[in-house]
Amino acid sequence: MPPAGRRRREYDERLLQGPRRPHRLRRTGGESMRPVLLCFNLSPAKKGKLAVVCTRAGIRLTPVPAERFGLTVGQILVGEEGPAPLPEEEAFSGEMAVMCGFTDAAVNALYRGMKAARAPLPALMASLTETNAGWTAGRLYRELSAEREALARGETAHEQ
Repeated sequence: MPPAGRRRREYDERLLQGPRRPHRLRRTGGESMRPVLLCFNLSPAKKGKLAVVCTRAGIRLTPVPAERFGLTVGQILVGEEGPAPLPEEEAFSGEMAVMCGFTDAAVNALYRGMKAARAPLPALMASLTETNAGWTAGRLYRELSAEREALARGETAHEQ
């Protein structure tokens, strides 16, 4: 369970900033702003092309193994370890990627690089937000799938 009050805000800010690289912190004295792309269920071929594109664009690619799908997206991002029992309804087999700490330029670099490499994007893509940082990978996958289906029907997935 996440902390409450001021500690909760600090926890949320740390999740949205992405993982820190201690050697960079010592040199520059500030947070590392390198974007991170969390990848779920990508084929080895797609993961290989994506790794090349991400390296060239200065993006850290982080493949997430299925045994970590029971953790929240925020926990995966900050590198929390430990067994996370995966309920049956949380399992999914489709591709998904979550962009963490991306600027507009980083998003453009990723998309341009994928186009230049003639590599298809993962089926579902999301940006890390304060809301979805607390969701498990399975819940995020279900939400993105519902949004995609609603858009295909010309509707919205959520009431506003």
